[in-house]
Amino acid sequence: MAIVINGSGSITGLAVGGLPDGTVDNDTITGGKSIADVPAWVQEQADMAYWDRQNGTTTLDDAISAVKLQFPKPE
Repeated sequence: MAIVINGSGSITGLAVGGLPDGTVDNDTITGGKSIADVPAWVQEQADMAYWDRQNGTTTLDDAISAVKLQFPKPE
């Protein structure tokens, strides 16, 4: 699995299994960045989302909801 990063450095998704032809071109998948360039907190959230999908849990959503309740957006 690779984190897809666009030219401005924003994460745009995750790629699994490489390119449509089955090859893996890391520069295309990651925008030339390595996993070391991705902040640890983003890696942790991606991992949490993965395990939530695997286990049918909502750990990431629950954590996000708790933060939003503690720090609501100003209206």
